[in-house]
This record gives sequence, C-alpha cells and structure tokens, in this order.
Amino acid sequence: MKRSRLLSDTRGSASLPRWRPGGGRVLRWVKRILGLIVALGLAVIGYLLIADLPNRPAAANLAPLIMRAKTYDVRIRRDSFGVPHIRGRTDADVAFGLGFAHSEDDFATIQQSLLAARGILASELGYNAIVPDYLVHLFRVRENV
Repeated sequence: MKRSRLLSDTRGSASLPRWRPGGGRVLRWVKRILGLIVALGLAVIGYLLIADLPNRPAAANLAPLIMRAKTYDVRIRRDSFGVPHIRGRTDADVAFGLGFAHSEDDFATIQQSLLAARGILASELGYNAIVPDYLVHLFRVRENV
C-alpha cells in the first residue's frame, strides 16, 4: 500500500494546484472593486443625465413666428460688397428687415447681447461670464430698465 501511495503521489503531483500568493483572492477583490467603481460611475452619469431633464428648454414652436414674419412687406438686397439695402412700406417692415439682415451677418453678437441683458450669459460661455451675470442680477437691470 505504501508503494501505491508513493506512485500516486509522484504521478499526481502534476495535478496539484500551483501556488499563488493569496490564492487568487487578491485578484478577485481587485476585479470586484473595479467593477464596483465602473458601476458607480455609470450610475452617476445616468443620474446626471436624468436630473438635468427638467432644466432643458422645451422645443420652440416656430409656427406663430413664421406666420408673423410673413406679414412684413420688406425687401433686402445686397450690393457687390455685401452691404444690405432694406426697403419696406412701414417703419416696422424696415425694422424687421434690419433685424433679419443683422442676424444673417452676425448672429453670435446678438445672442451674446441678449444673454448678457438677461443675466444668463454664463449658461453659454461658462465660468468666465459669471461676473457680468452677477452684476445684472445685483443691479436688477431687468427690473429697472
């Protein structure tokens, strides 16, 4: 019996598990922690996307604006230098044409001026525009003008 046990020990030594530091437990814990970090990251991203939904503006209904714009009788012609020449029946028609031509040429400036006057310029430009927004709210520009 001793002889068979010795033979089985020498033959079975190849099937014995190899020695690993910690028995692979460390690697399992590292995988679990990394999985937990990834899951938490995805949960935070999902929360931020869902929590921002009420702050998003509703889709604009442009149909009334387009119908009103069609009531103006205005003609805008540009010369060879790109300068607009605006003709209209009434002052309101010419004013609409002026605004339309200006928005074609430099819409970014109009947008920044409007956002600055409302005190929400930082929503477009970020942290650098906080001071003008603060001053607009401090001096209550919208209420006093």
